[in-house]
Amino acid sequence: MKQRCLNPKHKDYANYGGRGITICDKWLTFKGFLSDIESQYKPELTIDRIDNDKGYSAENIRWVTQSEQTRNMRTTKLDTNKVKEIRSLYAQGQSQEEIRKQFDVSQYLISRIVTGKSWI
Repeated sequence: MKQRCLNPKHKDYANYGGRGITICDKWLTFKGFLSDIESQYKPELTIDRIDNDKGYSAENIRWVTQSEQTRNMRTTKLDTNKVKEIRSLYAQGQSQEEIRKQFDVSQYLISRIVTGKSWI
């Protein structure tokens, strides 16, 4: 979190600090961060911002599974409703290629969706 938001040399800085994603002052120390999140933390969960256009603070984070976090990313093009739509279109006879173009995703992803496999 700190590297992505504060270090311009970090590979993901442009998507975080470079676009204005901040960390609240209290969280600049581990002790401050821990005091806000300790009661919510579980090892199998990851920290996720509720609003991807706002920074890291106690009011804008939650703990979620990796799959939930992936679905909340700005770059994720599909959600569960779109996946249902893709499956419906395929069941109605639309080709995978037509669906791929319509949703602007990879052929591999369309294939996974229409065969009932995980899409995240």
